[in-house]
Amino acid sequence: NIFAQSASIGVDASVSEGFFDRGTDSNYLYSVGQGSSPDLQLAIQKATLIAKASLADQLKGEMNQRSELYTTEIGSNRNIEVASKVEDTIVNVVAKTMVQGYEQWEKAVYETPYGQYRVYLGLKMGIGDANKLADYIAENANQDIDIDVLAEEAIEEVL
Repeated sequence: NIFAQSASIGVDASVSEGFFDRGTDSNYLYSVGQGSSPDLQLAIQKATLIAKASLADQLKGEMNQRSELYTTEIGSNRNIEVASKVEDTIVNVVAKTMVQGYEQWEKAVYETPYGQYRVYLGLKMGIGDANKLADYIAENANQDIDIDVLAEEAIEEVL
């Protein structure tokens, strides 16, 4: 028993043979996520979280790479051999990244033979002017700041 549920596809994204095509619109970042669970809502939430993490990685992900090479000579006189060891470590870090203004551009829901739901979900987020929430966020960013409280805290830190 297969359920398929799709959002309307815009010009900047399409679906081909069951796989998501991220589109070519340079004003958007695209991500996809997959989640499975016997509970449909939980499967959707898992897929959404994975897709949002991918958006955050694209926005603010940092790659750190460390390579180490150790070489030594083993043996004595005429019987010397070179031994070496190489280690390469890559770490991807995404910390405290705002992912606001994303839209769902595709969703597919299937029921597996084992009674679980498998959800594939695509998100897109506008960059710059294409982000529909950008103007709202900019206009309302300072409304929650109480300058008097900030001043008092600064003075207390000095004392």
